[in-house]
Amino acid sequence: MVYASLGNRPDPLGKALHIVIIGSQRSGTNLLREVLNTNPGIGLLGEVLLPQPVPTCWHHFVRNFATGPVPPGTEGEAIALMDDYLYFLEYEIGGSSWSNPDGRRKTAIGFDVKYNQLRFIAPIARDLRQPPFLLDYFRLRNFRILHMVRKNVVQLAISAIIANDRQLWHNWRGEVVAGQHTVNTDELLSFARWAVEERAAFRQVSCGLDIFECEYEDLVDELQSADTAGHFPGDSSLLREMATFIGVPPDFNRPTRLAKAINRPYSEILSNHNEVLEALKVSEFAAFANDLLPRG
Repeated sequence: MVYASLGNRPDPLGKALHIVIIGSQRSGTNLLREVLNTNPGIGLLGEVLLPQPVPTCWHHFVRNFATGPVPPGTEGEAIALMDDYLYFLEYEIGGSSWSNPDGRRKTAIGFDVKYNQLRFIAPIARDLRQPPFLLDYFRLRNFRILHMVRKNVVQLAISAIIANDRQLWHNWRGEVVAGQHTVNTDELLSFARWAVEERAAFRQVSCGLDIFECEYEDLVDELQSADTAGHFPGDSSLLREMATFIGVPPDFNRPTRLAKAINRPYSEILSNHNEVLEALKVSEFAAFANDLLPRG
């Protein structure tokens, strides 16, 4: 079966629950998505707004299936375009490659979006002083919004800088960080401040939305509670609360495809480790300096 037309929908939009994960780069959105995708009722895609060579990305959709103007001129046209895209995703994620072995379709679908992508889709006539159109759309279509927050913005910044150096953002093959990397302290502090400011700006523009906020550090702790088979104990409160918020059974496993990107001690990875520590100690991020010290 080939997806060919949005003009004659066999089912109305809204048969699936819709989920969006929102956060900054290197905040753990990919890890959260991998965890949620272990649930047999959930199908989540990566950053669909990036021009990736995959059929489910936004760019592929608007080139091949959009029936209205792109970019949309009005709020109504923007809503119709997003509705069409959601229906497209329901079709694609519900297809054979995403189906459960018994043929059941996913009951909750979605994707992740970074803070700085929220204004990517908007009607031309929208006032720039308004919150991003996508947030209004998520409210209109009753999206379950999961806000991913990494409290340790210093580790977030180091992860981003090293990922850019390595040109490796997601560690699917279990690669160990090789050699050492020199991190410019001014760049590090600037990136950490940017992460704090982006998070604060999102909280401001999303005020009034029903959002489940998940901290990366809490999620990592919860993953460590899984048994050797990857199953979580009955008191895994974070994932149970998240499942209730989304509206699916709390049926999760520890993901096996994704490895940590930074998987050696910072004291070994950073060639200027002492310089970084000293810069942190006299900055507003001094509280995070000890997290870069070698573990005893």
